[in-house]
Amino acid sequence: MARRGLKAVGEEPSVARCQLLGAFGMCAGERKDYRVWECCLEEAIAMAEELGEERLLGVDILTGKQYMGEHWLKAGLHAETADHAISIVRRVGSPFELSTTLGASFLGYLCNGRFDDAESNYPEALSLARKHGDFGTEGHAKIVHGMVQCYRGNIPDGRNVLAERAAWCRSVDFAWKTPILQMLGMANFWEGDWDSARQISDEINETPIAGTMEGIEAAFRLILYAYAGDLEVHKLINELQPRVCIAGQENQIGSWLAGIALLEATAVLGLREQCAALYPCAVQLGGAGTRVVLNFGLAEKHAGIAAAAAGNWAQAEQHFETAKGQAEEMGNVLDLAELLRWRAQMLLWRDGPGDREQAGELLGRARAAYTAIGMVRHITIADALLERQEGQPISPG
Repeated sequence: MARRGLKAVGEEPSVARCQLLGAFGMCAGERKDYRVWECCLEEAIAMAEELGEERLLGVDILTGKQYMGEHWLKAGLHAETADHAISIVRRVGSPFELSTTLGASFLGYLCNGRFDDAESNYPEALSLARKHGDFGTEGHAKIVHGMVQCYRGNIPDGRNVLAERAAWCRSVDFAWKTPILQMLGMANFWEGDWDSARQISDEINETPIAGTMEGIEAAFRLILYAYAGDLEVHKLINELQPRVCIAGQENQIGSWLAGIALLEATAVLGLREQCAALYPCAVQLGGAGTRVVLNFGLAEKHAGIAAAAAGNWAQAEQHFETAKGQAEEMGNVLDLAELLRWRAQMLLWRDGPGDREQAGELLGRARAAYTAIGMVRHITIADALLERQEGQPISPG
C-alpha cells in the first residue's frame, strides 16, 4: 500500500509523500531491510524540514526513527532522536502526541544508559498515557521503570512492576508479550527464583515472536540453562547459532541479544574460544551507543568477558574499568556486582602470580554485593568460584 501511495503522489516534496515515506520505511524495516528504512526516513526528515512541517517531523517521522533505533539496537541514535522529537512535540504537539513520543523514547534511554532521563519522564508519560488511553506508552514506561529499578538494586520493586505488565499482556494476549515476559523472567533470575524464570522461558519459547525480536526467547533460555548446568545447553547453542549477530553489519535486536547471550553462556561454560569470537559484536554495540544490552547488562562488561576469554588481559581490564565507570554513572549496582565476579573469573583464567588471591578478594566483595541486593543464587555462583580459587586447578577452558 505504501508503494502504491508513493507512486500516486509522485516525486515532488509534499506532506503526503513525507507521511508515506515514513510509513514505508517502518514497514521495510520490519521486513529486515535496515537500509531501506534508514533511507526512507532520512528522505522524509529532509522533506519535512524543507516543507516547514515541524509537527509532522516530530510526531510521525522522528518517532519512526526512534523505533528504527530500538529494533536494530542502536541506542545512541535512538536516544539522540528521542531528544529531538520530544523537544519539537513539546512545542507544537498535542498532549496525546507528546504521550506517544515519550513512549517511543524509553527503551532508547534505557539502552543508552540514561536511566535518570527515563525516570524523570516516567511520571509525566504515565499520566498522559492513562488520560489519553495510550497503552503503548504506558507499557513502554512501566517496563523500563521496572528494568531501571532492577539495575539499581531494587529488584523486588522492579519485578513487581514487570509482573503487572506481564499479567496485562497475558490478559489481552498482547502481540508483543514475549519480550515483556522475558523481562519478568530475567528479574526472577536475578532475584534467585530460577524455577519461575524457567517456567516463563518455557512459556515464551512455545510461542516465539517473529520479526526483528526473533531469538529473544531462545537467548533467555540459553542463559538460564548455562547457569543451571543443564545438559541441554549445548543443543541450545547449536539451535541459536543461525540467529546470532554478525560483526560489521546491521543486526536486529533479536540477533544482538542472541549474540550477547551466547557470549555470556559460553563464558560460563568455559568455552572460551567461542566466547572470544563474539568480542567484535560487543564492541560494535558499545560503538553504537548501546551501553546496556536491554536486560543482559553492559556491553562493555561483555566486551571485557570476551577479551578475557581470548587471553587479552590488558584489553579485558580496560573494558571492565570502562564498564565500572558507566555503571557508577548510571547507579547500576547490579552490573557493579557482576563486574566483580567477572573480573575474578578473568584472574582465575589467567592464574598468574597473586591472581588467585586477588580473585578471592573480588569474589568476597561480589558476594557481599549480591547479598545486599538479594541476588541469592548469584551468591552460590560466587561461592563456587571461591572454591576453585582456594586450591582447585583452574581449567584453561
